[in-house]
Amino acid sequence: WVSATTWVNSGQDIFTYDASSHELTHLGQLWNGTAWTNWYKTTHTWDAAGNNTSYVRLGWNTAGTNIINGDSCIYFYSKTTGIASLSTSPVNLVVYPNPTNNHINISLWISTPQTVSYILYNTIGQVINSQTLKNTDGNVITEMNFSQIPTGLYYLTVKGQGWVKTEKIIITQ
Repeated sequence: WVSATTWVNSGQDIFTYDASSHELTHLGQLWNGTAWTNWYKTTHTWDAAGNNTSYVRLGWNTAGTNIINGDSCIYFYSKTTGIASLSTSPVNLVVYPNPTNNHINISLWISTPQTVSYILYNTIGQVINSQTLKNTDGNVITEMNFSQIPTGLYYLTVKGQGWVKTEKIIITQ
């Protein structure tokens, strides 16, 4: 109150809602002594599932004549329908580094004990290098040395009981 008859610096909020009671707009106003002036306005949108999908807020100067700031946000929702298993195979193979200049590491996870063969072929199918590990299971890391093998493209085939995996290997010397 400035005097017994003048009311200043008071505010009011005006809301609108949709049929589902979601807030659509929120208008904040200030009384400047002679009239209500806009202070801010927030607008929301909603999807059919009742999720707030966007929001925009505008702010006016103290006279309520110019918009001086604002912000907005868009919301995205997704429905999880299931989570697939990353691997259903009883074998997981990772070969690194690739490309390589002198060796590779072969990281192999096997669920049951078995004999595993590593065979390196050139592009015309000739065996360049091979190794065999017996009673291998769990996580095994094997290193293959390529320091004497010429630059080129090769294929590493890893074989076990009832499975075969092949990876391209690039050797740079």
